[in-house]
Amino acid sequence: MSQPDLALRSRRIDRYLQLRSFERSGRFYERLGIRHMYRWLVGLGGGAPLPPATQPQAVASEWLHRTKNDARYYEIANLIRGLLYVPPATLGLWRDVWLSTFVLVPLIIFHALCVLTERYKRALCIVHTPDPDAQGEPGIDKSSGSTPDDVVDHWWYTPRKFETPRLFKALGMDRIRDLTKTYVQKTREEEGSEGPVQYLDPGSRESLIQFERGTRTGEFLHLSSGLLNVPPIVGLLMHGLWYGAVYVFLIFTIDMLLVILQRYHRARTYFLLRRGGMA
Repeated sequence: MSQPDLALRSRRIDRYLQLRSFERSGRFYERLGIRHMYRWLVGLGGGAPLPPATQPQAVASEWLHRTKNDARYYEIANLIRGLLYVPPATLGLWRDVWLSTFVLVPLIIFHALCVLTERYKRALCIVHTPDPDAQGEPGIDKSSGSTPDDVVDHWWYTPRKFETPRLFKALGMDRIRDLTKTYVQKTREEEGSEGPVQYLDPGSRESLIQFERGTRTGEFLHLSSGLLNVPPIVGLLMHGLWYGAVYVFLIFTIDMLLVILQRYHRARTYFLLRRGGMA
């Protein structure tokens, strides 16, 4: 794709992501109860939510910056994901495949709520004042130089000894990572900026820990969605709708690849933390 085409696509993404006037205060989403969804999602990775819109305050610039750009990426990802489920959900309704319908319709609703949550997060980044001197996300102590225990010792998320960067490279995950990085950089491009926002700052302990927490949320959601794709696949096959089953199986495969990618990210993150004496 040519540079003009990429620039046009980026402008279209920016136009879609632009918050409308009724959204910018964040209070519209809080009245809808979206803050509960936000707290739940951020809690999956052990992170902390931004203060509510009714309590504007000075917040670390780094935290606001990363939250805003993460929200751009996740909003587009959830929008695409929800739309991908529409064809098989429609097929299930049309052909009375209730095993498929009862799973896919709630998944579409879930991703729609996630889209609203990401817009709410970006509204909070407008409400709160960036403070370059403030400490980053709560739970990450800049002064101690240590890493939270839940990051280095978690029964599920901590990589096993065999989960080394070399293993993931052998599985071809570098290619998946590069494809994902291209998408991430495009969606995290800030309005009016000359280039993509930096994806990860390997020289910052706080950035590494925040990134690690993000991989936890990503792994949980992709693993859960992937497993929830199994009943629709079975239901569609039972009704002889193999083309629908193949379609959902492709989504399942993408989910599993992204689960592995999150574990690869964490293996690399742990390596950097340990190399810097931070873990």
